[in-house]
Amino acid sequence: MVESCDSAFAQFRNLATNDQLLTDFEVRRHRELFAHLARPRESILNYSEPRVILSEAPSETLRELFQTYVERSFAKTTEYKETVMARRLERLLRNHSLMGAFKSNARVGDERFHVTFSLARPSEETGRPALRAIRALHLDKAEPTDLFQHADGWLNNVRRLREFGTQPQNMLFVLTPPSDLATASGSAYKRVLADYKNAEIPVVTDSASDAVLAFAQA
Repeated sequence: MVESCDSAFAQFRNLATNDQLLTDFEVRRHRELFAHLARPRESILNYSEPRVILSEAPSETLRELFQTYVERSFAKTTEYKETVMARRLERLLRNHSLMGAFKSNARVGDERFHVTFSLARPSEETGRPALRAIRALHLDKAEPTDLFQHADGWLNNVRRLREFGTQPQNMLFVLTPPSDLATASGSAYKRVLADYKNAEIPVVTDSASDAVLAFAQA
């Protein structure tokens, strides 16, 4: 595999760069070699159709693309991690024939205020709040402030839903705790648990599959 990639890139090593004046032949050669490199082939590496990006800072744009597609920077975001958590919850419910009653990425609330829960079981009565809703919450944060802000944001969301009477009849927050509870983030997490308990918001950890199933089945 490595030898194959090295062979493919070898043709580019002696090409003129942007800092040099290119002849028409060299421009054509650049295009031919790029088309050869990106052509469909049976390999571990596959390329999508080449596309054009207009950029005022090509080097910065290239760096961002490298971070996204090679270093997979998107996988480090809270949104992505909670998407992964939600997919696991869906798979858990599907494996126990419970997913049919739930909707993924369900909007809860009304035109005045609404948020998205990972999973929700709608009411059979039109206009009534969801019967059950589950929200995945990733709280494995290195910085306590980030943990508080994310957890407090959802406390406020629930408070606002309750204010308008559109909160789910039953809800469950599934949390990913900090990997080390002996840290400052661990202390912040314990405070958050107390806050959610005081607000009468049920929580479980993402390892509590039985508790999630019991909630979904009730």
